[in-house]
Order: sequence, then C-alpha cells, then structure tokens
Amino acid sequence: MLTTTFYDFSVSLTPAHPANGITWVWGDGSANSTGNAPEKMFRKPGRYTATVNVDTTAYGMLSGTKGVSVFGDPLAVTNNNSCALLADGTVKCW
Repeated sequence: MLTTTFYDFSVSLTPAHPANGITWVWGDGSANSTGNAPEKMFRKPGRYTATVNVDTTAYGMLSGTKGVSVFGDPLAVTNNNSCALLADGTVKCW
C-alpha cells in the first residue's frame, strides 16, 4: 500500500471569507475526503488528478486540480520510505 500526504495541497481562505465546506476528490475511485489538508492513501501506482472543491458564501463553489504520480517501488534510499513524483516535478517522501 502506498501513502502520500499533500502538505502543499491545501486551501487557504481569509477569515472574512471562510469555507462552508472543503471536499477532496482523489481521482482513483476512492471515497472523498474533507478538511483543509487531508492525508491520502493510494492502493496502487498510477497517475491521478486530485480535485478540491471549496464551498464559500462569498464566491460560491471554487475548484482546483493537481496531478499526482504514485510509483509502486520507493524512490527513497531505504525500504522504510515511499515517495510520489508530483506533477510539478517535486518528490514528496514519507
């Protein structure tokens, strides 16, 4: 099982325009997540498009997407780590 945490894939709103709800759609057929910066566990390698939907009173529904690539074999030095190559070319390890 592969795990990746989107530390840089979060939502930031001002106190004057709070979110009524935040929903994350992972693009792999799994259940959606809620909250500002959830953790996500992928069950198999692949390329996914994660979408965040933010319901705001001031602006209505806002959405954003980010591509994520998950590899079956860790890219890290030890077998105790796993990594994902993100669409922007950075590697996130855990």
